[in-house]
Amino acid sequence: MDDASIKQQYDAIIARSGLTIPADREETMLGTYRNVLKWSEMVRNRPRPATLEPSNAFFLDTITRAIETR
Repeated sequence: MDDASIKQQYDAIIARSGLTIPADREETMLGTYRNVLKWSEMVRNRPRPATLEPSNAFFLDTITRAIETR
């Protein structure tokens, strides 16, 4: 993504959120946004086996058992 596209995307996010960034902090915030984009690409593109993914399934009996014993 080129600098103009990143700036346009950044401006849209700031406008959508209703934030007002002071002029003296604008360049720092834009630089931070660029770093977040780089970081997110690095995280998203890492090969990970399914065994490293956390489970989001649970059994209700396991959770409620602790409540029933009190």
